[in-house]
Amino acid sequence: MKQFNSLQAIYKSFYSRALYRDVVNNWGADVVLCLLLVLAICWAVAMVKMQPILTHGMVEFTTDVAKQMPNITIKNGMVSTPQNRPYFIKDSETNELVGIIDTSGQYTKLDTNDRKILLTEHEFWTVSHDGVVKIYKIPATVTLSIVPENIKTQAIKWTPWAWVLLFPLFVLFSLMYRLIQSLIYAVIGKLLAMIGGIHLSYANVLKLTIIALTPTIIVWTVLDWFNLFFPKESLFYFVLSISYIVYAIWANKTTKP
Repeated sequence: MKQFNSLQAIYKSFYSRALYRDVVNNWGADVVLCLLLVLAICWAVAMVKMQPILTHGMVEFTTDVAKQMPNITIKNGMVSTPQNRPYFIKDSETNELVGIIDTSGQYTKLDTNDRKILLTEHEFWTVSHDGVVKIYKIPATVTLSIVPENIKTQAIKWTPWAWVLLFPLFVLFSLMYRLIQSLIYAVIGKLLAMIGGIHLSYANVLKLTIIALTPTIIVWTVLDWFNLFFPKESLFYFVLSISYIVYAIWANKTTKP
């Protein structure tokens, strides 16, 4: 029977040899649920900081773009603007041109050196990061009206709820990443256990590894919250993770031959 539950494991993972012995003897797939709980808590904390930044950035971006964009009408696949001339959308900070809206025919294509978008009377052009020009012909069945101010209003309205979508995605992808990381680190842990004469199966080392990553995840979250960055961070977190994995393995050292 388990001595410790997942909530206890979060803080006891920093120091408790008894926890790591309990993981080997009594825990099963619930180590994954514990990891999921840790990630959910850490991402919830991160979202508290991230959401206001995201909201502020979206307000600034949409306000800046909306001031430069004309109202756009698409009728039967044909684009029109209030004035039949090119409209240039620029980054307000760098003054870099990021988009052109032109129904006059003055701008009709992009080349692979461009890093902007182009909307013409009948087509939408983009250039991907690998330099591939993509052209999308506007279907003749499309009829709609685009009012930048309305888009800005809706973006500002819904951005504060972005965490509803982002939170589960961040948790899911980080869970996948940490599980893959655990599979790799557990190989190192198994080798260290064999060198130390500690008789643990790979499955048990994997369970220990998943729990032993908890301190690293929490430390990373705390340092990120306070914007504390330093050289060779990746090496630091790797050493911290391996150190706790070694601690967890040695907590299960026995006198058996």
